[in-house]
Amino acid sequence: MKFPSNINYLFSRKENEKLPDYFNDFLLNNSVGNYIIKDIEELRTGLLLSDKLLDITDFGAGSRIGGNRQRKISDIVKHSSTPEKYGNLLNKIVRYFEIKNILEFGTSLGIGTAYLAGNNNIEKIISIDACENSQNIADKNLKKLQIKNYQLINDSFDNILDNQLLKDQKFDLIFIDGNHRGDALIKYYNQLSKKKFGKRCILIFDDINWSADMFNTWKKITKNHKNNCILDIYRMGIIFYAYNELPEGYYKTELKK
Repeated sequence: MKFPSNINYLFSRKENEKLPDYFNDFLLNNSVGNYIIKDIEELRTGLLLSDKLLDITDFGAGSRIGGNRQRKISDIVKHSSTPEKYGNLLNKIVRYFEIKNILEFGTSLGIGTAYLAGNNNIEKIISIDACENSQNIADKNLKKLQIKNYQLINDSFDNILDNQLLKDQKFDLIFIDGNHRGDALIKYYNQLSKKKFGKRCILIFDDINWSADMFNTWKKITKNHKNNCILDIYRMGIIFYAYNELPEGYYKTELKK
């Protein structure tokens, strides 16, 4: 058994009684599905059967499957793609809060991107990844799923932010799923918070329990949001910036089976 970096999570994770009903009865309830799951999960099943090797460009902390430059598509999907229950949550957040503009750091093979953009009510999703080969597969996958209004940018996160390639664009939701180093995460957060948050913005950080370093960085970030609603669902950390109708506080909760 792998213990979380924040060991107290095991003993205090059901502190969700103060959350609005729609968190517990809709957003966090995985028995409440939606129409895009079937198509995305059928795509995932097909990718899990692929032994094709990809040369991977990785500027982050590496992969759960080691530091090999060549990886099977099936291994990437198994270890790096957004799991179904978390993808379902992402999609429900986008739909419920009527998100229009999304920034994703870490495209991989596009499964998480598909969940974020799958309802096609968004205006645009920009997804960034340094690996051209995996992003080419993602582009094919998104087209197969008939996802619209997406833009894939093949570049490093640092280059995108340092050179202001996103210009004056602001986002309603920012999903950071890549690198997995605390110093990089805090850098991205600081740069994004200065210019890229919309008037209200949902910040989603994946793999906050990847390491003690990642979890400690997540906790540092949450100190800037004491007046916001914060969810710790173990794999992901979610901050609802400027959603004043939501209860303030840090809630350790979990997705219902």
